[in-house]
Amino acid sequence: LFPYTTLFRSKNKACGIELQDGTIKNASYIISATDGYQTIYKLLGGKYVNKKINRLFKDGTTYSSVQVSFGIDADISNYPHCLSVALDKPVTIGGSKTSAISFHHFCHDPIMAPTGKSVLTSFIFSDYNFWNEIGYNTETYKNEKKKIADIVQKVCEKRYPEIKGKIDIIDVATPLTYTRYNNTW
Repeated sequence: LFPYTTLFRSKNKACGIELQDGTIKNASYIISATDGYQTIYKLLGGKYVNKKINRLFKDGTTYSSVQVSFGIDADISNYPHCLSVALDKPVTIGGSKTSAISFHHFCHDPIMAPTGKSVLTSFIFSDYNFWNEIGYNTETYKNEKKKIADIVQKVCEKRYPEIKGKIDIIDVATPLTYTRYNNTW
């Protein structure tokens, strides 16, 4: 992928992209692989909107999530690859209360998890504004990510007891992570 500045248009039709250095890459088709806001308001400059689209982005609810991922030195392929764990009491994660945490393992995919290893992920609804207010990479941000990792790890180890002491890596991605890496709104 090339870092681009804008869509290149001819006769009101997208026909390429203009790179940051001014180079134009022509294409027969332009397919946006970013979210709606980025496509409509940034790539297309807001030129092709109507009242309904504007209202959706101005007043619509935007749901986001925190993703917690574990690299595990254990095989958990004997478990269903998707399951939800009801919590004894609700917890607040990223500004939103939740009473269950769902897990998805990738033991069926040798590219994601080599034999004898597991990758386990969890997506938990979260409030974008919560993260935006504390700001990216602040101490509060780092502490919240650590708190979330600890909560989810405890739930995970209770549900999958054979992984205790075998978690090699934990990664927490927030709504700000998605914005930073994927330019999503």
